[in-house]
Amino acid sequence: MGIQVTEAVTEEIAHPIMVMLVDDQPFVAALLQRELADEKDISIHYCQDSS
Repeated sequence: MGIQVTEAVTEEIAHPIMVMLVDDQPFVAALLQRELADEKDISIHYCQDSS
């Protein structure tokens, strides 16, 4: 499973991107963080419970 980034996104980002992940499976957050680790303008915020 890989994440594809389109050309429009890779050219230049005007502002940082924040990804908010709510999932009860911690391995999903770990996988997403690993896939996006090289993306300097993307921050990932994760929580297990939506309440």
